[in-house]
Amino acid sequence: MTVQNNAKVLYSLAHAAEAVDVSVDTLRREFKAHRLAVKTIGGRYFVTHQELERWAADLEPAIPGGAA
Repeated sequence: MTVQNNAKVLYSLAHAAEAVDVSVDTLRREFKAHRLAVKTIGGRYFVTHQELERWAADLEPAIPGGAA
């Protein structure tokens, strides 16, 4: 899973979730589990492009053998 080519520097959680095709709740769980680093600006959570790429690359395949 990779982030779309028209990358931003920072993604809101909603835009980050859309970019990697997961729910916002999934990203919140990953943050709470310390598997995704976020930045807080004005009380809102953001994910850097680099962190989103790192997180997506670290995901294990959902189905054995890597099939989606």
